[in-house]
Amino acid sequence: MAMLKAVIPVAILYALIMYMAAPETNMQYYDVIWLCVVLSPILICAIRKVAYFYRHKMSYWRLFMPDTELWGPKATANRLLAEKNEKLVRY
Repeated sequence: MAMLKAVIPVAILYALIMYMAAPETNMQYYDVIWLCVVLSPILICAIRKVAYFYRHKMSYWRLFMPDTELWGPKATANRLLAEKNEKLVRY
């Protein structure tokens, strides 16, 4: 689990920085700007999610736990309740 939360993102960030800093890659300033524009929604969504947790005084560990509502309920009664709630949301 530590691989997904820490090691892999740090390794990807390090590789990206090393690629952009290498003189033989020929990265122009507009390439860097375009890269920032394309990747900025990810950063904005992450900041909004952390701010939501901060405003509502929720534990930050919940950010890394899967949301059970997204994966669906396991029991039959819960499935029926989920279908009912989905119908209410649709209308």
